[in-house]
Amino acid sequence: MICAFFATHATVRISPSRELYPQCRVLLVDYFKDKSMIFRVVKVHYLLWLFFPMLSMSQTLSPENNVAIFQQLADDIVREVVSEVGLDTTHSVVIQSRSENRSGNWLIENAFIRCFLSKKISVQMNAQDSGENSFLFEYFISELKVDYEKVPSKKLTRHLTLNLDVRVLRGAGKSLVLFKKYSKSFQDIIPSNAVKQVESGRYPFTHGNLPENRNWKKWISPAVILLSTGVVIYSFFALRSK
Repeated sequence: MICAFFATHATVRISPSRELYPQCRVLLVDYFKDKSMIFRVVKVHYLLWLFFPMLSMSQTLSPENNVAIFQQLADDIVREVVSEVGLDTTHSVVIQSRSENRSGNWLIENAFIRCFLSKKISVQMNAQDSGENSFLFEYFISELKVDYEKVPSKKLTRHLTLNLDVRVLRGAGKSLVLFKKYSKSFQDIIPSNAVKQVESGRYPFTHGNLPENRNWKKWISPAVILLSTGVVIYSFFALRSK
């Protein structure tokens, strides 16, 4: 009976371990499978974390050029002018510039042409207006410039300004429809080394005066004082030794 008792309990102790072994093995395999999946997910997230800042950095290092920004400012002003005058397809338009020899005239002319053609309104350049349905749009560029201001971290504040005087006359009698000054501006921050990239050599109005680098000036006065003091002390001891 004693032998039977121990045999019975021995089988009870051993049999659970034999039954649990396959289950433990399955659990371990599933664990390592899940672990490899976790490593893959972490790897993907790491790559995304690594490359997305680089992409955003490349975008910040490629700011929009000054010509494109001035075109946007001109389009904004022209849309405002045309909306105030109120034209339709029965009207015709003549565009004339009062700012002669201004390198930025083409910006305004192109903006007017794009706007009128989109509305299917007949437009001409520097022609004679005729009829009551004809409008003469005269413009004068009073200001077209780029300014730079130094800010920390080797960057510049870029400020673009476009001021435009517009006069609109109607018909052969040239009745005054509109006389107004319009102003648009744009401002952002660009890297200091991107100035050549945003400016255009063909158009002088895209260039601005860069702020002076005054950092070296603050070292001149102390250097001069130290040098002068050194010369005085050396001369004093040199004369005394004689």
